[in-house]
Amino acid sequence: MRRSASGRTTTGDLFLLFLLSAEAVPNKPLWAEEFDAPFGLTNIKTPIPVVNSSSYFYYQWTDLQATRIDYYDHCIPILDDGVNYPCTLIFNPNGTYLSQPALGASCCFLFPGVGSVPPDFLKAFVYDSEQPAPDYYGNYHDSYYWTAPGFAYWTDQNTGADIFFSDGGINFWAWGDLRFERQDATLFDLPGTDEECSKLCTGVDPRHGLHIPDPYFNLAKAHSRIQQGSNSPVKSTS
Repeated sequence: MRRSASGRTTTGDLFLLFLLSAEAVPNKPLWAEEFDAPFGLTNIKTPIPVVNSSSYFYYQWTDLQATRIDYYDHCIPILDDGVNYPCTLIFNPNGTYLSQPALGASCCFLFPGVGSVPPDFLKAFVYDSEQPAPDYYGNYHDSYYWTAPGFAYWTDQNTGADIFFSDGGINFWAWGDLRFERQDATLFDLPGTDEECSKLCTGVDPRHGLHIPDPYFNLAKAHSRIQQGSNSPVKSTS
């Protein structure tokens, strides 16, 4: 580094150092307003750990501000013994809904007021470093590593694609290839009558209460607090 005749760092050197450090922080990717993608769910706290269990994600922000998550084989443990059966979660501006017919819940209201996260949800995260991360298929990507209290997120350095998501170091998503297509609005219809879907879910696993061990739910819950004017930072509730 250049120094003045007195041996001190010059103002020009400090300005150049500032520019270089600013350039080192990558831009935060934005989600497309409509897309769908497979992902693998891992939960290391279940009695038998769930590892990269096939699941699917649908997102429609443009008109509906809605999300649908299908857990094909292992639901997150919301209802007692629920991890052993498939389920669907639907998020819309009214809140979060659960469908798990194998346990008698064709449609119930899981959590009022917790809807989809916006496409710019990463604005609540800060850049940490570059790290390799695995996707759903087991391929490792050179990734940017983003953090928020309790959460961690990895995006591909070259494409900005979503790679990996951690909630509290307990629940993990490994993303597959995102498909940028218009989403059929009927995918986000509630799977029951208005009367059924307006009733609060019963039989919620007492070990969790309102702390649902799902990365997307907890991220959505954190954003809901921000939208409602809470001063609490984005924070995992796992």
